[in-house]
Amino acid sequence: PAGRRLADGRLCFVTSAGLALVDPDRPRLERARAPVLIDRLVVDGRAVSPAVSPVLVPAGGRSLEIAYTVPSFVRTDRLRFRTRLEGFDDGWVEVGERRPAYYTSLRPGRYRFWVASGEVGGGWSDDRAAVQISVAARFFETSWFRLAGLAGLGALVWGGVRVRLHW
Repeated sequence: PAGRRLADGRLCFVTSAGLALVDPDRPRLERARAPVLIDRLVVDGRAVSPAVSPVLVPAGGRSLEIAYTVPSFVRTDRLRFRTRLEGFDDGWVEVGERRPAYYTSLRPGRYRFWVASGEVGGGWSDDRAAVQISVAARFFETSWFRLAGLAGLGALVWGGVRVRLHW
């Protein structure tokens, strides 16, 4: 026979290289996964190096695409991903097999993008990739502009009260 069950429960198979012993009671060791990598960043249609941190999104630029991958040729059909943009998402977003993340109309501020990989039916890898993103504010989105507008409105109200009392 090509195989036989031994008295201790192990299975013994004849192969071209010799005998192979398999213990069905012992869990199979999980093989090491390749790390997830941030492959490409595109800001308003212009490619940006993901190695530069933080990635600067210029004032008025609000379109952001982040492509990520796991450099592996083994069981790529079973890969799945989850992403999180700190400061935008409330928690992790499971995106399945989708490899790019798209964000539009981001408010000015600092963000951190995280991506993790896993296998269908398995857990998530502890290895995660991250990139910092800084979205610049247009002049009318800055706090000093809002303060100046509030001061101008206050001066207008105060001047209106003064003119009304003078009449």
